[in-house]
Formats: sequence, structure tokens, C-alpha cells
Amino acid sequence: MTGGQLLDTYQQGDGVPEGEYVLTFAWGQPNRFNNIYGGPDRLANRYSDPRQPKVRFKVEKGKPADLGRIELSTN
Repeated sequence: MTGGQLLDTYQQGDGVPEGEYVLTFAWGQPNRFNNIYGGPDRLANRYSDPRQPKVRFKVEKGKPADLGRIELSTN
């Protein structure tokens, strides 16, 4: 996927379309006044660039796509 699209589903258990994906992560702060999540990334932008992803996965028809545990570091 390109363009910063989010994975989403329509109902529980329907999954995502087949294809190759990269995951990005950012850890900011929720702003309670305007309900926006942002501010400095506590992960220091290590996992936020989709052009240099640290986590990739592939969804193939008929195969389970369990990502298991993903561990991120703040240092």
C-alpha cells in the first residue's frame, strides 16, 4: 500500500486484501482538547518512514497472516 493508507476491515475476521504491506509506528501524545494524536514521537521516528520500513508482511490467499509479537525500542 502507498500513500499512508490505513488497514481497516468491515467486519470481524474479514482480513485485509492480499498483497505486501509495511507497518509504520509513531508514539505521540493524545490532545484531549481537539482529539488529535501527535507531538514528538517517543520512538524518535525510527519506525515512521514507509520508505525504510522495519516491519513488513505479506498476505497470501489461503495462508494465515499472523504478525505475532512486534517489539519496538525507544532507544
